[in-house]
Amino acid sequence: RVILGIYLGALMVLAATDLDQRLLPDVITLPLIPFVLVVVVLGMDPLLAGKDLALVSAVAAGIGAPIVLLVTDRLFGGALGMGDVKLAVSLGLMLGVSRLLAGFLVKP
Repeated sequence: RVILGIYLGALMVLAATDLDQRLLPDVITLPLIPFVLVVVVLGMDPLLAGKDLALVSAVAAGIGAPIVLLVTDRLFGGALGMGDVKLAVSLGLMLGVSRLLAGFLVKP
């Protein structure tokens, strides 16, 4: 719960900053990547707990999420920033493949 609280707190600050300034600052997005990677490697990620191949899923999603964002941004001429790509790495690591795909498919 503490880990999710820390991560959720960072995401809330990022959401507020993005709404206000239209940017995701490196001072938050970059430290999230090693934080989540350590959490996943130590098996402390509550979202992947008890899953088979949790580490493999996390790493695949951590690599795949930014690639998918970059490719779709180029195909559809979007306005994706590099902060979004950096955030996608930590989101992929934290969620794993199945939850990340579900998140991409759910419309707001």
